[in-house]
Amino acid sequence: MTERKRFDAPIEALLRGRIICGLILAVLITICLSFSSWRSAFRAEQDTDWVSHTYEVMATIQRTSRHVIEADTSARAFALTGEEPLLEHYKAARDSIYEDAGALRRLTADNLSQERRLDAVEPQVRMALEFADGIIAKRRKVGNYPGSSDALEVERRIAAVRATTQDMFNEETRLLSERAQTAAAGQRSTRIVAIVGVFFEVGLWVLAFLVVIRAIDISAHARAQLNTLNAELEQRVEERTAALREGEERFQAMANGISQLAWMAEADGSISWYNQRWYDYTGTTPEQTKGRDWQSVCDPEILPKVLDRWKLAIAGGTPFEMEFALRAGDGHCGMFLTRIVPLKDANGRVVRWFGTNTDISERKQVELQLAGQAQELARRAEELDSSRQDLERQTRMLQSVLDSMGEGLIAADRDGHCLIWNDAAKKLMGRGASDLPPDQWIPHYKLFLPDGITPFPPDRLPLVRALHGESVQVELMIEHPERADGVFSKLQHVP
Repeated sequence: MTERKRFDAPIEALLRGRIICGLILAVLITICLSFSSWRSAFRAEQDTDWVSHTYEVMATIQRTSRHVIEADTSARAFALTGEEPLLEHYKAARDSIYEDAGALRRLTADNLSQERRLDAVEPQVRMALEFADGIIAKRRKVGNYPGSSDALEVERRIAAVRATTQDMFNEETRLLSERAQTAAAGQRSTRIVAIVGVFFEVGLWVLAFLVVIRAIDISAHARAQLNTLNAELEQRVEERTAALREGEERFQAMANGISQLAWMAEADGSISWYNQRWYDYTGTTPEQTKGRDWQSVCDPEILPKVLDRWKLAIAGGTPFEMEFALRAGDGHCGMFLTRIVPLKDANGRVVRWFGTNTDISERKQVELQLAGQAQELARRAEELDSSRQDLERQTRMLQSVLDSMGEGLIAADRDGHCLIWNDAAKKLMGRGASDLPPDQWIPHYKLFLPDGITPFPPDRLPLVRALHGESVQVELMIEHPERADGVFSKLQHVP
């Protein structure tokens, strides 16, 4: 037995050494190839985004030039015919010009040369519109306007705008060519890395095969040892499979024990699994909530907006976050914060979604209570001047609570005077409270619809509606003074 062990020891050591070396080499090569593939894919994705950005800028430039021509043409047509309906077309084109200018300013913020061209084209557009306004005013004043004396001037102003926008378009065309070449080069690099990785892996497997064969050919005893090793590996695989099965059962038990409602959905948004907490809260069964039947427990008033946001997230492969009510099995509705994250494969393609619903009903009630307490404190401050010091201590304590909140909180009286404006609101709005009447809030705080372009209608302003006794929850865009892309916010107001 001792002689046998002495004979087996060198063979076992040689085989073990070769296997360890091959394993280390395989791991290092796999790590290098994985990192190279990820880096190439990341760069290719960035290059593709720049190409799309350039196409958007080019389309906006062409649209701006077209609207300027339409505005001047409509003005000249009105001056010649006196037909009032033509002015509607003129006004629409003129409004579109200002929207286009804002979009161009935002899209070309990364390009200094395009910014200078935009600085040059804006006065040209303004002069063209002022000249068009003059033509319209002259027609209304005189009543008969031949238009021949101003035709050359109109053409000259349009030609100036067209020349500058064409210069901008040519610059974007040049950038498009460069970025398209860069994107193509990145894609080629990604393919090369993938192909090289395949060859390396095939070579590695061939090398491993040769090493194993050579090790097996050393002696019959080595082959016997390999068979023994295979048997041990099979046993380990079985043990690992049993461990994985046990781990899956533990995960399900853990997911069923958390306080949140959790679920998984396929790439198309159809839900395939819920944890036990979901069934306990909604009072449903797995058969009742297959696919998209979860909509039956959602608040029907907010359901269309939830579906729109969910469809946008699925289409773009982006995370989803929204607050809305879910109906429990006993009929009452609780407010939940829903977060959904995409699970993607190596190619960046969404293969599954993981979502949670966190009950925030108590937090919402606390927020409403805090807002009510703030209003009560403000009212008492006006009525009870003798208790000013006590009230100031309570107000500071309440303000510290409000400032520690993650959500922005604003309270105002019916005259539009701000009573509360916590730190979270300052960070969100990018500015502090101003003592302005409600009709000046939109231009002062830069409030827009979710498209980021259209100013928010004054009669739909949530705080104004709340001052009239409505309880509202809306989404709007706030132009942050220190950020060029604005802030997308969802605001809830209560009277």
